[in-house]
Amino acid sequence: MTIQRVPPGVKTLKVYLDWSGHQHSGTDSLTLTITLQGSTALGPCRDGADGRMDERISLTLSGSTPLPSGTWKFLIFGEDVPPGGNGVYAECHLLLLRGAGPP
Repeated sequence: MTIQRVPPGVKTLKVYLDWSGHQHSGTDSLTLTITLQGSTALGPCRDGADGRMDERISLTLSGSTPLPSGTWKFLIFGEDVPPGGNGVYAECHLLLLRGAGPP
């Protein structure tokens, strides 16, 4: 689990989860669930939501007003991983942006 403190004023949060490039590529399925302070959950998000099965989940959360500030939790779950899960490594990158959101 990754924990991120989102400060006040953030209008865009970009999340990128990548578990590609391992020894049995194309066979593992991970999910990402985001929990905001106060127990609001987003997800689970799965590979393929963007139309491509590429062992990556890329999300942009934004609005015309700032996103809820506080502690956000990012839970990565091995939904379909071979026994032992040997060789699966996931990287989760977060980018917080203040200022204007999408038009």
